[in-house]
Amino acid sequence: MESLRVETKNRVELIDITKKIQEAVNKTGIKDGIVVVYTKHTTTALIINENEEGLKEDILFLLNKLIPASENYKHNKIDNNADSHLRSILLG
Repeated sequence: MESLRVETKNRVELIDITKKIQEAVNKTGIKDGIVVVYTKHTTTALIINENEEGLKEDILFLLNKLIPASENYKHNKIDNNADSHLRSILLG
């Protein structure tokens, strides 16, 4: 089982991990099978879509519009990241 670490630079961002996944699969030598990718963190999400700049900007725009970081969420009393949890719920 291969573990990947993804570093982020911003509070909200989209990161293409396709090459990292392909490299991890290639290291195994396995030629046929299924790859399962998941995240252990509750404020992250995995999505499959086109890696097109306009679409990525649209996704971030939509997330910010639907779940603004500036809202007065109850969970923010704990660690000020309720918007991240709510966005990950929408994205899956």
